[in-house]
Amino acid sequence: MRGIALKIMAMTAILAICAFTAQASGFEDLIRAANISSDNMQALPMQQGTTIIPERQGLTKDIETVQCFEAAYRTILSREESIRLCARAVNLAPVDCFNDAYKTNLSARQAVDLCSGAKNTGPSECFKDAYTTILQSGDCVNLCIGARDTGPAECFKRAYSTNLTKEESIQMCKSGHLNGNPNNPGNNQHHGNPSNPGNNINNGYTNVECFNAAYRTILSREESMQLCAGAVNLGPVDCFSDAYKTILSKEESISLCIRARDTGPAECFKQAYSTSLTKEESLRMCRSGHPHH
Repeated sequence: MRGIALKIMAMTAILAICAFTAQASGFEDLIRAANISSDNMQALPMQQGTTIIPERQGLTKDIETVQCFEAAYRTILSREESIRLCARAVNLAPVDCFNDAYKTNLSARQAVDLCSGAKNTGPSECFKDAYTTILQSGDCVNLCIGARDTGPAECFKRAYSTNLTKEESIQMCKSGHLNGNPNNPGNNQHHGNPSNPGNNINNGYTNVECFNAAYRTILSREESMQLCAGAVNLGPVDCFSDAYKTILSKEESISLCIRARDTGPAECFKQAYSTSLTKEESLRMCRSGHPHH
């Protein structure tokens, strides 16, 4: 018994070292360094939520990643595909997403691309919704990677019904963008409170609405897309209209107002420029990406 206890203590120490050195995607090294089977892992003296290293969620997160790998490896996926699917996984969601996506016309590789790191089955649900449009499988995967729900697909439908091309609509709506990701706060009201999260699906509409409003101004298609990338309401357009009445050029006004939630950056610029600050200093201080805004 003493020998078994020492072996368990040694494995625990190895895992603790691995958890310290492994970062977000270091679980493969963890598996190799620990060299333990699933049966041995069950014997480890751990409780759910135990924190060993303060800046991490203990070994629980790493073990969940390994459990994701083990579940994936029991499917048709190879070892390497299972590792890629479960990188940074915090639960079994990537496997659930893969199983759902693989029931469609996607290949195993495409389903892994779609579901790698998924937090739920959002990417596969988004794919199925997007595939009812003109989009081919590859475009749907590109649109829906990282999605939490069907928001990017609904956004695409809305965008493509406007002046945007297929490629522009994908670029505007894919889930990697600020507004395509329902985790980010948004509000469809013109000057909504940015601290209140908007409806997940409707969140994807606001940058399209921003584009439509911007394109009705003096801005070109490309400039309108640049201004409205990541918009959560029509704030960038309002900000641009206000800023362009100052000494700022069109390009400077766009740069000032990207991701603005209201006219705040333009008002900030006017106030700053009335002091001893130069135009460039005022722009740098007041751009909408500044923490104050």
